[in-house]
Amino acid sequence: MITLSGGEKQTVIVMRAILHNPEICFLDEPSKSLDPITARRVRRFLKDYAREKWYNHLFNIA
Repeated sequence: MITLSGGEKQTVIVMRAILHNPEICFLDEPSKSLDPITARRVRRFLKDYAREKWYNHLFNIA
């Protein structure tokens, strides 16, 4: 069994949420528990993903 940190678990949760290209995906605090570098990477990935998939609603991450 692999033990993941809180940030690693959060990253897996975000990636699982978009893995199968859902029509709608609600992400509540996707950068919670992430260190600053990983949080920036996740936010950048989500912005690029939204741009690539032609999503028209991307809310700011607080």
